[in-house]
Amino acid sequence: MKLEAWGLGIALLAGVSFAHGQNAMDHPPVAAETVAKSEAKSQDVYGFLEFSGSGSYAVNNGAGTVEMAFDRLDNQSMIYNSGSIRIMLFLTQFPIVPGQGFDYWILASDQLNPLPANFYYYDYFTTRPRQLVPDGVYYIYLGAFEYENSCGSTSGYCLDDYFTFQSQVQVIGGNVTTFGGGAATTTTAVEYYHAGFGHYFVTADADEINGIDGGAYGGAWQRTGQTFKVWTSGVVLFDVCRFFQVYFAPKSSHFYTAIDYECAGLILNSFVWQFEKIAFKVKLPSGGICPAGSIPLYRVYNNGMSGAPNHRYTTSLAIRNQMLALGFVPEDANTVCVPV
Repeated sequence: MKLEAWGLGIALLAGVSFAHGQNAMDHPPVAAETVAKSEAKSQDVYGFLEFSGSGSYAVNNGAGTVEMAFDRLDNQSMIYNSGSIRIMLFLTQFPIVPGQGFDYWILASDQLNPLPANFYYYDYFTTRPRQLVPDGVYYIYLGAFEYENSCGSTSGYCLDDYFTFQSQVQVIGGNVTTFGGGAATTTTAVEYYHAGFGHYFVTADADEINGIDGGAYGGAWQRTGQTFKVWTSGVVLFDVCRFFQVYFAPKSSHFYTAIDYECAGLILNSFVWQFEKIAFKVKLPSGGICPAGSIPLYRVYNNGMSGAPNHRYTTSLAIRNQMLALGFVPEDANTVCVPV
């Protein structure tokens, strides 16, 4: 691993001394760590760490070791040096939601020196002792934690940036394996229309469906007859963030996205859209093609024609084209994939 300054193109350090690995131990969760950089630490005090390229890990259960690697980690601050940095492979029981606290277990940890302003580490690779984690099924992440004693963490280290690995892992007796999971489970999302608002709404929540079908909200929301399947569990699936806004009251609207930068951006920066929950799970297309066993879920935007933002989500290409003819705007770059 090397350390460079932006634009210099010269290796200033051929290597970095790593702290000795911690002894294997059952590490308890640390409560209320914050994902968001803007929440986790004051950017006018320390650095602004950002991963780029790819990150990876490998667990050698026989040797009791963990390999961690990433392409590049920048201190994007133009002025401030970072605090001390911990690179950690860590586990959570639930998906991380940007801006919200979470508990985690450390699988492996490595200590790096602070990064000066405009400097970066690159071609990072290390092998560390595997720490013991309670048996269970976890989400797994590779993160850069930076020290700042006012960041709110009990350790003084808060998460600046991280890589997400789509496959969950299972820990049994300290050994870590990819979690195959059981059979994927699905449910049905139901679409409704509010004639007064001119808005569409979908939900896969059984309680909401029963309530709306039973006349909740004055019976204003009526089924359109359109439904589509979604996943509720399975592997290599992406969580769909659900948002709600009443900024254009009396009209309200929901918004759904599985695109990580959209979800994180709204949670961190929007005063209009309020994060509600993870609504369901989907797959993402590759090269515009949905994986086998799934079909596209198109997203179109009303362009504010109702006086408030609203999206419609449909698996029907005919309905998509019908909405475009009515003035809706296609958002094909945000197409996701749902079960057949």
